[in-house]
Amino acid sequence: MVNMRGQGNTPTIIAATKTKAAQNTKALIERVKPIWIAS
Repeated sequence: MVNMRGQGNTPTIIAATKTKAAQNTKALIERVKPIWIAS
């Protein structure tokens, strides 16, 4: 936390990672949904 310059990028990286994870999860649900409906 002492390094203020390096800290600036961290929230952006975390946000991008969360967004990507959310998109992957959504894509996975969309792929699995027809299987749930069929069974």
